This record gives sequence, C-alpha cells and structure tokens, in this order.
Amino acid sequence: MLKILNRDNINELEAYLNQEIYKGFSQEVFVESLADFHIIYEENGKALARCSVWFTNTPKGKNSDNIGCIGHFEAQCQEFANKVLEKACNTLRGNGCDFVVGPMDGNTWRRYRFVTYSDGSNPFLLEPQNSLKYPIWFEDFGFKQEAQYFSKRSKIQKPIQDNDKKILDLEKRGVKLKPLDMQSLDTQLDIIYDISAVSFSNNLYYTKLDRDSFKNQYYAYKDYLVSDLILIAFDEDEPVGFVFLIPDYNEMKSKGKVETVIAKTIAVLPDYRQIGLGNAMLSLAYSNAFKLGFEDVIVALVYSDNVSAKLIDRDFDYNRKYTLYSKDL
Repeated sequence: MLKILNRDNINELEAYLNQEIYKGFSQEVFVESLADFHIIYEENGKALARCSVWFTNTPKGKNSDNIGCIGHFEAQCQEFANKVLEKACNTLRGNGCDFVVGPMDGNTWRRYRFVTYSDGSNPFLLEPQNSLKYPIWFEDFGFKQEAQYFSKRSKIQKPIQDNDKKILDLEKRGVKLKPLDMQSLDTQLDIIYDISAVSFSNNLYYTKLDRDSFKNQYYAYKDYLVSDLILIAFDEDEPVGFVFLIPDYNEMKSKGKVETVIAKTIAVLPDYRQIGLGNAMLSLAYSNAFKLGFEDVIVALVYSDNVSAKLIDRDFDYNRKYTLYSKDL
C-alpha cells in the first residue's frame, strides 16, 4: 500500500521510524528539508520503500524551469523502489513539473547524488551513502545520467611542492591568505557565505541559500573546524576566495585516530580565477595539514566538468564516483 504524507500529517511517520529503512531519518529531517510530500510503500505496517518529492522552490536547470526533485530515497528491493518512484513521478507531473532530478533532497545544499563506484574504503565525513543497487534501479526505471562527480585520495606530500613560490607570487599581486579566525567565527562565515554566493552562482542546479541556513551548516561541525585548514584569500581588505578542509573524523570509528583531511570546498571570485589562487590556497592548506600530522587528503565531491577538477593532481587516485540522474516527465 502506498501512503503519502505532507507537513500536516507527517506525525504519522512515527510508526515507521524504528524500522531499518528509516535509520537516520526523522520528522524533523522531512520538515527542515522543505519537502512537499513523503511517499511510503508499506505492507502490513512494514515500510519497504520511501522517498520525498519537491516541486516548490526547486532549482532551475539547463533543460527546464519546471523541475521536480526526488530524494530521501531508500528501498529494500527494485520492485518496491519502482512503486515509490512511479508515484513520485506522477505526483511531480501532476504539480506542473516536466523534468525530475534525483537523488536530490530539494537542492544541492542538501544531500544529493548516488555513489556509483567505490574502491571499498569507508565513507568519509559528510559523504553521501547508498546501496550500489540504487543507481541501477534508477536507470532501469528510465533515469539518465545527468552529471558526474568524483572524490580522489592522495598522500599529502605530493601536492605541497613549490608552495612557497605560489604564495610569493600571490603576495606580489597584493593577495594574502589568512587562516580562519575562530574567535570571530560568525563574521568569518559571513565572508565565506558572500564568496560562495558569487562563486557558485553558475553551478549546475544552484539555488541561493539564505545566510542563516548556510552558516548553520558550518556551525553543526564547529567542534571539527581547524583554523589552519580553512583559508580565506584577501586582496587588500577584500575577500576574494576561500578553501575549506576538515579532518575526517569518521576515521576514529575504524582506526581510532584521524589521518586524513577532506578538501570539501574551494571558491574563487571570477576576477581572480586566472592567477593561480585556487591552486595556491589548496597547496598551503595541504602543507598546513601535513605540519599538523595528517597523512592523506581526499578531494571530495568534485563536479567532473568544473574548473576545480583541473586543480587536482593526476597522481590522486579515485576512491569514489557519483552520479546525479534525471528524467523527462
């Protein structure tokens, strides 16, 4: 039986939250994601597949301005997956959408993309996780590959060569790199937000996020932030770029120590993209990580067609690939 919930009756979800398919999910996750509906396929009170759909405040895209999103997807088998996917597509079509992307929890600031390749290593901090069957089920249902992403790993010693020269070249131009000031974190996050809003505005399926929601994403990991791993570039007093690295605290579960940093975000304002700023920021951040005792770096969740993909050393090894899917409705 299919069941559809919205924000008015989402309390009915409580009956399923102790079941395996709802591990890590909650009513609060649904409400905070601003999803329009949540779809459950269940038999005899047992949830066998689920997803949410978004048709309001969704991203604009290269193929349509009437885009729907399917996210919060989990299923125990392909048969049950097809039932919620069919209902989701029909619901989106009935609400004016002619194109759907997924998995995407409403926008790219939240969880999106399926893992489609893994080298078998453990998931790193902030990485999406899914059964490798899910992409196959989406493709069998008629979804096509919309965009490719990757994560790569390397020993930190490799990318710190010529670091001093890169920094010196920038300083000759008047650009200086400064570590995050944890004592002024709120102001520093305002700076990072402003750079992100400009730098990412042309990204695929970009939607603007309000300032408070953006900052709250960083505050959620406040205890994990390391000042020397988050650098902001200034031209005189004007912020022009930043790089954000964070220790992979997931390693504590498997190794009992943290040896890896994750290069999660790099952003450079358009007028500063041809002076080697991105490369220099990464190089200095890697060098700082090495001095702090970290051994490896993962450059995470990079859009394959993005200019930042060119900053990654060829000696890096793929540890994960990801795909975002789409379908005409």
